[in-house]
Amino acid sequence: MTDTATIPAPVPRRDVWADAAFAWWQSLTEQDGHRTGPNLRGDRAELRRAREAADVYANPSFHALLRRLGSNATADDRLARAVAVLAAVLARVDRHQDGGFARQAAAGEDGPKLSELRFRRLLQKQTAEELQADLGRALQVLDKSADVRDLARSILRWNDETRRRWAFDYFQHAKLG
Repeated sequence: MTDTATIPAPVPRRDVWADAAFAWWQSLTEQDGHRTGPNLRGDRAELRRAREAADVYANPSFHALLRRLGSNATADDRLARAVAVLAAVLARVDRHQDGGFARQAAAGEDGPKLSELRFRRLLQKQTAEELQADLGRALQVLDKSADVRDLARSILRWNDETRRRWAFDYFQHAKLG
């Protein structure tokens, strides 16, 4: 007897945090057609220059993101550190492109846009804080274009499941020799 049952495709669900981060990114990059703060351009520039999460804590736009996420995180909270990384990384994105970050990294014409070695380095990071510099460099390679919601989901929930999802997305879509 053969089993003819199929595994159902996952049902996409709205991710409130990803949607809130996307709305924050739109306001930061003025992609929603209006400014919502007095110095967003300066805030964004400061966030792009941040080398580590601690460099972000005094930025008003970071605190706006915390509020949008509904967080009452404190400075020594793991979530606050992940949101700081998220703010710094999203400040480097100029264009949103649906499809998932790992798929975008894999989607070159003659091979992956982001090399396998660089991608593996991302997967080796154990915390969101460790991702910050390498994701910033990866965004440069991807012409500052990324799936903002997927980055938010991934950075805020950086764990084995996220790394596994990224690995499958990348290697299933990369044209490797």
